[in-house]
Amino acid sequence: DGKAYTSRNEVRSFEERVENGIRRIDVEGCLTIEAGDPVGMPYSIHYDIYADGVADIEATFTKTSPIIRRMGLRLELPSSFEDVKWYGRGPHENYSDRSRSADLGIWTSTADDMGEEHYVRAQSRGNREDIRWIEVSGENGEKVKVEAESHLAFSVMHYTDEDICSVNHDFELRSVRSESTYLYLDAIQQGLGSSCCGPTPLEEYMIPENEPITMKIRLTL
Repeated sequence: DGKAYTSRNEVRSFEERVENGIRRIDVEGCLTIEAGDPVGMPYSIHYDIYADGVADIEATFTKTSPIIRRMGLRLELPSSFEDVKWYGRGPHENYSDRSRSADLGIWTSTADDMGEEHYVRAQSRGNREDIRWIEVSGENGEKVKVEAESHLAFSVMHYTDEDICSVNHDFELRSVRSESTYLYLDAIQQGLGSSCCGPTPLEEYMIPENEPITMKIRLTL
């Protein structure tokens, strides 16, 4: 519906233990979207964290309402993490129902450039699909690498979705640019369709309701 909504996160259970030198964490919760009648999206996240800085993450989300258009994780990094490299569709922005022009390959960009893929009306942007791995690097050689067991979608920019939706026009984004870099890792995003002047996405590009969607990734620091 083109509107931006606030949300609140409720952690309902948290369990931490160490087994065979691996720190294991299980989190269950619900993200509530304040959209007239509140909409809850239940989730669970399992972490296996190893001594060498590698973490295996399994995250499961369930769509409970048509208002949910993407499901995934957001990582906040220092603003110096600017350079982006990935294996997936690129080099330009693409979505599940708008990806034929984006070839599979290894591509590079920056958080600034991915955040500057312009729309007159400020809105979510910068997505890439069919991602196998991503590297985000800092100016002093620091690096975060994410590898997908299957495929995922991602974007990197200096704005949160909340920042983007807080302004009306694209040129106003510079006033809300964050001091952080945000790495979005999506298990799934709804296709774009053409609802501004036509139909919603075809059924194959919609997120199924009440069906758990799981994303498995390896995070290396």
